[in-house]
Amino acid sequence: MLPGEYLAVTGLLIVATIPAAAIQSALSTFLRSFAAPVAVAIVASGISTAALMAIGNAALVSPYAVATRTALLGTGSFVDTGSITGGDVTAILTASIILTVLILTITTAILERRDTRI
Repeated sequence: MLPGEYLAVTGLLIVATIPAAAIQSALSTFLRSFAAPVAVAIVASGISTAALMAIGNAALVSPYAVATRTALLGTGSFVDTGSITGGDVTAILTASIILTVLILTITTAILERRDTRI
């Protein structure tokens, strides 16, 4: 049986990927091309990983950094010390909630003022 912290990190990872899903959904709504949102995600993920390594948890302003930081939680690789602290969990949850609300609010505001394309 796996340790309980694996289950907890998995649950946290599910929550932490919601902002990335929201931004990808917004990009897919605004851009007609399928490739453009994928390219943005690839580039933003690379930049976010580099930012995590350079400035640590301050990079959690990016949805992709939140997902990356959570995926690495407890692994001891890249930016992670190998231990899961309450501060890490709190930072990830706070960033996830704020980013999700912000992305959904901005997307809604833009779509309210825009005609739909068929």
